[in-house]
Amino acid sequence: MMHDVMPRPTAVRFGLAAALILSALYWVGVLWSPVTSVIPAIVFLYAFLGLRRGNRWCGYGSAAFLISITLAMVAGELRVEGPSALPAGMVVLAILGGLFALLLFRAGRALPAQPVGASRTAWLTLSAAALLFLFTFKAFILPTASMQNTMFLGDSFFVRIAGPLTPARGDIVAFHYPPDPKQMFIKRVVAIGGDRVRFHDKTLILNGIPQPEPFAMHGTDYVDSFRDNFPTAEGRDFPSPQWISELPSHVVDGDLLVPAGKYFVLGDNRDDSLDSRYWGFVDKSAIIGKPAFCYFSANVPESSASTPQQLSTPILFVPGRIRWNRVFTLIR
Repeated sequence: MMHDVMPRPTAVRFGLAAALILSALYWVGVLWSPVTSVIPAIVFLYAFLGLRRGNRWCGYGSAAFLISITLAMVAGELRVEGPSALPAGMVVLAILGGLFALLLFRAGRALPAQPVGASRTAWLTLSAAALLFLFTFKAFILPTASMQNTMFLGDSFFVRIAGPLTPARGDIVAFHYPPDPKQMFIKRVVAIGGDRVRFHDKTLILNGIPQPEPFAMHGTDYVDSFRDNFPTAEGRDFPSPQWISELPSHVVDGDLLVPAGKYFVLGDNRDDSLDSRYWGFVDKSAIIGKPAFCYFSANVPESSASTPQQLSTPILFVPGRIRWNRVFTLIR
């Protein structure tokens, strides 16, 4: 004797398709960003399986989760880049996120009511946690060796973009590159407004006192007259054309005097860093946050980087190149 099988409502079928597509896309994303992609990949796979079993909160909850991560990513982009620089791709992703969330919500609503239990609490907690975390932190990857050995080429890390952004000496900061604000750099603050800075044979002298700087490294043995005895009057072809003419006006008795509200920043890899020596000060308004921790790291060739010194999007990683000892390490 054959039993009739009740066909699934159309809304549920669309919701199942949406959950499966989202899960598949995030699983593909694992190849570029394993840590940030694997969680949503599992969440949407669980939602797919739950909707198949008739759990309506797998529709409601996954819709809330998707809306949370979409809103947080857009908000983070707005806070970093500003409304006028919001990429068209981000707008498209936000629209698609809204459409997929609607399909998931409608799938949940089409399923019969059932006891709420712990399912609703778990989904709402997950969605709130995702919204809070992604609203506070933004992911980047470092494609150059300018911060070696503190940060490495291929480090994927989160920058804290929420909270007070008044850095102190020694803080590592992410900021809009002054000659080209569309790019973002990461360097260490070595001097703040009112400080006097100079170099003598590679040694940083701050307010007349040589600094030990255990984090700094030098990759060359020779002394460059400008780089290693900064500031000098020697002309250079700088990324910021006005800096070579502006530099002498900030030099007092052989020291560079940092103006109020400005920061002098350097890469920890002192002999291979495009920093304040070459293009000037960083304004407080240009600082977007402080790197918090490295969540993934892969040893990639420098030729894979997009723009030198720029904080870029993730690149395809090879499992054998993973630096396991840097995964989930704090950045100081």
